[in-house]
Formats: sequence, structure tokens, C-alpha cells
Amino acid sequence: MRIESIVGRKQPYRKVQGIAAALLPFEMNGRVAVEAFQNHLRATHSAGLMNAVNMDTGYVNLLCEAETLDVLRWTREALGGNVPFVAGAYIEGQDGDVVTLYRKQMDAIVVHGGIPILFQTSRLHGKPSAEKAAVYAAASRGYSQVLAFELGSMFAPSGTGCGPPVIPRTMRCRTRCNISEILPFAIQFRRTNIRRRCFCNLREEFRLA
Repeated sequence: MRIESIVGRKQPYRKVQGIAAALLPFEMNGRVAVEAFQNHLRATHSAGLMNAVNMDTGYVNLLCEAETLDVLRWTREALGGNVPFVAGAYIEGQDGDVVTLYRKQMDAIVVHGGIPILFQTSRLHGKPSAEKAAVYAAASRGYSQVLAFELGSMFAPSGTGCGPPVIPRTMRCRTRCNISEILPFAIQFRRTNIRRRCFCNLREEFRLA
């Protein structure tokens, strides 16, 4: 691979949508610092970024269901009725059908006006790519937009690389779906090339101008 070939792939003047994961702050007494959290959300929105709540930055792996719902409510209250935001659907450690668990959390996110982003689950570790893609497609069916979070295992026990076959299979589902990644740079660069081909060849709405 040569620098010239990389530069040739640049497509200038595209509109970038930045998404910032919000820290969930706590008071010294252990309670959530709600006012500080909401002020942070408003400041992030004013800076031109979309907020993402109930992420690993917001300790979603440590929150109970009631607390994640509180975060959704506080977010909607802070941003007002028409401002979109992203929220994590995290099911690690929960019993039940994987798709049902995802959709329960996604329903709650959508009710509050958010866009769900699926965290991986260790229950899909070692599963074939087709099975992983089928789970994500089934979980996403019927929602207008869904994001998926590919978190490397070096960052969280539930994380794992999706593998190249999963991405195009997931992109073929009718829901608008994108993959967000925290991976080593070399892996991420290869994934970016895969996503680029998927966007241009499979999904009209993701074609780049």
C-alpha cells in the first residue's frame, strides 16, 4: 500500500457527524451529579457534536436498569424534544434471549428519542460470522437507525472483533446500520476499507458524495 493510493481515496467536502461519549459524573456521596451531567450534554451539543450516553465512558457496565433509564430521561430533559442523541444497549451478564434483551433496551432508547448503539456480548464469542450478523440484523429490524459498537477485547471482556464477513452482512439489513470501532489502528484501517466498500456498493443512503 502506498501513500498515493490512500490520498486518492479522500472524498472532500463530506459532512462529518461527530459523536461524543458523555462521562457520567458522581458526587462525593456516590449520587449522580445530574446537573453537571446535563450541563455537559448541553455544552457538547452547543459545540456541534451529538451526545452518546450509557456508553463505557458513562459506566454502563456498572449501572442497573433503573439507572440507565434515569440517564435517558436526564438526557432528554437536558437536550429538549428534538435533539437526537445516541445511547448504548448493553446486555452483558443478563439472562434471556440475546435479541429480546437487545430490543428491550433499544425500545427504551427509542422511546426517549435516542438512537441505539449495540454493545457486543460475550455470548456471541466464537459464533460464526453469519450467526453474529443474523443476531444484529434481528435486533435492529424495524428501527429507523441503529449503530453497532465494535470494542476490542483488550478494552472489555465482552468485546471482540466482528471479522470482515460480519460487516457486509450487517449492512445488508434494511435498518440504517453503522459500525463504531475502538480497535488497534491497523485493524481499524482494514475495517474502514471494508465499510467503505459496503457503503458504496450495498446501501444507497450511505453512498459518499
